[in-house]
Amino acid sequence: MVVFSSSSAKEACPLFVDLDGTLLRTDTLWEMWVKALFSSPIQAILCLRKVFISKAAFKHQVALHSDIDVALLPLNSEFYGWLNDQYHQGRVLILATGADRGIAERVSAQLGIFTQVLASDGKHNLVGPAKLAACQKLAPHGFAYAGNASADFILWRHAEQVIVVNARHNVIHRTRPFRNVLEFDRREEFNSFLKELRPHQWSKNLLIFLVCITSHRFDLLLSAKMILALCAFCLSASSVYFFNDLFDLWADREHPKKKRRPIAAGDLALSQAIFICPLLAILGIWCAAQVSSVYVKWIFLYLVLTTVYSFWGKKIPIVDILMLAVLYCLRVMAGSVVTGIVMTPWLGFFCAFIFVSLACSKRVSELILATSSQFRLARRGYRSDDVTFLSILGVATGIISVLISALYIQQPRIKFLYYDALSLWMVSLCVFFWISRIWLLTMRGEMHIDPIAFALKDKTTYFMALFVGVWMYIAALGFKSLWFFEFFKH
Repeated sequence: MVVFSSSSAKEACPLFVDLDGTLLRTDTLWEMWVKALFSSPIQAILCLRKVFISKAAFKHQVALHSDIDVALLPLNSEFYGWLNDQYHQGRVLILATGADRGIAERVSAQLGIFTQVLASDGKHNLVGPAKLAACQKLAPHGFAYAGNASADFILWRHAEQVIVVNARHNVIHRTRPFRNVLEFDRREEFNSFLKELRPHQWSKNLLIFLVCITSHRFDLLLSAKMILALCAFCLSASSVYFFNDLFDLWADREHPKKKRRPIAAGDLALSQAIFICPLLAILGIWCAAQVSSVYVKWIFLYLVLTTVYSFWGKKIPIVDILMLAVLYCLRVMAGSVVTGIVMTPWLGFFCAFIFVSLACSKRVSELILATSSQFRLARRGYRSDDVTFLSILGVATGIISVLISALYIQQPRIKFLYYDALSLWMVSLCVFFWISRIWLLTMRGEMHIDPIAFALKDKTTYFMALFVGVWMYIAALGFKSLWFFEFFKH
């Protein structure tokens, strides 16, 4: 907590507390409308008609068509802890909000620290001057007010104590002249935006370079084109992450790890997320258009498949695993489209089986975490006793991918790419080691929910990737071309 004034707070002064963005890290109107949009989109759109009547009517209409669990709404924890202390010291706390009375009273009942609720009622929108008049009526001898936005300045100017919670930097700066100011929970929207983009997940999109690597094509013009193609996939993927987190908002809040994601935690406003999501998709399609018109279709296909996966695919056992594997393979095939390099059936089958294995690892790690943490795995079609089946399936498909890589070494065309083709057996052994280690850690419960995210932080994976890369390079040149072979010749 930051104190900008040395004067003590007037404890006897009733404290009026705003709800949206102040007590909560989110906006209840957007929470209810987003839930209505995904559960009953027609009703959510029809509710917008009420905006032309009054904002209070719109809030009330949305509240009628959306039932949210107020216990899952993210609180500004530092401020709420301070409010609890004030309550136990006997201070009068009043919830004063522009939100609809229905949701405000439910939040008040859930927390149990407010003596009264002032809220919009479907006819009167309790914001600005209307809220000030209501506060002065209840506390004619002075009041304290806790808010977070520019709209709260009209109340702060008349308040005996100014409490700024979860505010932007410009709002905090404008409150400096006030006396007796307390500040809680500064908002860091830009950092939250970057976190929600999930740049660490962009590593998956490097799969578009796989056809270049396996065919030994590394010319500069092709690389520039591939980088633009990579940007298109990264922007599109981030758009999908925004969409998934909006769609799975309530399920994520029940998850022990996913509840820390910016949208679920309330660190990134829902209004901003809804705007950013399609913007990223449009930018991704624009980047794809700079590559080729055909590549635009692949990006569009990726967006369609991820949408189908979010709405339907992830709820059906086995189908969800196959769809995840297809989305990984789609990146590899997109790389083939951009470069014009034909992807061999060997590479296609290898990718398909190893990605099924990784998708199984992801599901098994989720089930193990759900069992150990005793929480319900929402919107998934699996039970805890499915771990055995999924682990067998995952290990089997992983071993099949190793077998495919070993059989590929025996193909005649391999001699055109590698001088010492038989030395590639070492690569197959490395793949076997890596996939076996992934499953060993998964079954021990030490695997991150996403094995790709785990691999990015795993030193062993980096070492194996470096070793395989160097080994394949040497195999392409021929071991006899190395300096130490020449040294021992003489």
